[in-house]
Amino acid sequence: MNTLLRSLAIAATLLAPVAMAAPTTAEPTYHYSVIDYPGAANTALYAINARGAYVGAMKDTTGAHHAVHGHGGQLAVLNPNGPIGRAVESWAFTTNVLGEIGGTYVDAAGSTHGFIYRPGGRVDTIDLPGAKVTQVYGLNDRGQFIGLYDDANGQTHAYANVDGQFQTIDLPNGVATIPLSINDSGQIAGEFIATANTVGYGFLRYPDGHVTLHSAPDAPPEQTLYISINNRRQVLGTWFDGDGNPHNFVRQHGRHVPFNLPDSFGAVYVAAETINDQGDIVGVFFDSNFVAHGFLADRPLPVNH
Repeated sequence: MNTLLRSLAIAATLLAPVAMAAPTTAEPTYHYSVIDYPGAANTALYAINARGAYVGAMKDTTGAHHAVHGHGGQLAVLNPNGPIGRAVESWAFTTNVLGEIGGTYVDAAGSTHGFIYRPGGRVDTIDLPGAKVTQVYGLNDRGQFIGLYDDANGQTHAYANVDGQFQTIDLPNGVATIPLSINDSGQIAGEFIATANTVGYGFLRYPDGHVTLHSAPDAPPEQTLYISINNRRQVLGTWFDGDGNPHNFVRQHGRHVPFNLPDSFGAVYVAAETINDQGDIVGVFFDSNFVAHGFLADRPLPVNH
């Protein structure tokens, strides 16, 4: 999903918003890397799986976006000779431990489709029946996936595909529901905008349809979003202060741990995008020239003595 769409889930019982008042703890130790596609004007990483493979998009010098994937500091264009490679534009937003990759592409006619790329090169185009636009944002190891679609009237809705069946999962009484991540338990994390011109709340949707809304402890009202949930139920999110500055965090067991890049990166804006089961985080940052770069923050393995 492009970054704007990610920043924009369910006829279910909607509980009152939950204000998180748990204490903030110290930041963990990471090893940080900048990961750029060679020669690209901009690069963003959107997801990382449990094996350390990551996906994202790069913008070429003509301004077109292309889905990329990689491991170990390297990036390559995804499926360059297949339907994604021939697309006008494409973005890879999610990947699972099987090496499957989900995202969005725009064809030569200007239509927007979701896709799931299978190891070996097969690409399944994802079009929700009757939809004008379909996008894939999250994919788990069980083959369940989530995203957004536009109906025949151009209205945007959240969906989940479980056991091959699409279901609309919009939260009631809101402006927008954006599901961004699904773990292997079927828990969905995302952004719920209840009031126009706000960021909204982070939401968690459970397999039984139960939903909770959340705000980070220091966040102004309706200025929090959740963007990723892993199989350890760690949640990656962001809240925005009164000046519009983002504050990334990892939430686990009610504790909120801030996440940022070192000052040496010279970042003026940092968007953390996915946390994997090892606690590694990928995302995108902008430097002082407003050039976008992908980053990886991986947790070093403990040394046994």
